[in-house]
Amino acid sequence: MLPEIFNIIGENIFIHFEEKKVKLKNTRILPDSAWKTKHLRLELLRFGHQPVTKNFSHGAPPDKSIYAFTFFIIADIPDYSDCLQFTELICDYFDKKPFLQLKINEKEFEVAISSLELSIEELNQFWMAQKQSHQPVLFYQARISEI
Repeated sequence: MLPEIFNIIGENIFIHFEEKKVKLKNTRILPDSAWKTKHLRLELLRFGHQPVTKNFSHGAPPDKSIYAFTFFIIADIPDYSDCLQFTELICDYFDKKPFLQLKINEKEFEVAISSLELSIEELNQFWMAQKQSHQPVLFYQARISEI
């Protein structure tokens, strides 16, 4: 299920990018999928079962499995200005479309996505683990529920 969710999120980001008709100043966008996979890192950080969430009452009978995951997105574009513009566009996409509905193996799912704030210390630890210098990164948390 996660590969399908990540593929759909990546595709939707680029569809949003094309709809906005944004042109990057120093980066040429190619129409092939190789460009997308090279310049957009969308990776899982945590995944797990979440039996009780804040959005559901504690007395309600559990009827559908609830899963939660955290992921990060890095616009891996060499030109910093273009990287910032691309990162802003990704934020705009999730602000406008915080829910994703998809069908996998005849089951329908809803994915609710919200931004995740990290402290400077957590960001420093993240970049040390990545063994890279700091660059724009977005963290999101998501909840998957069966419809």
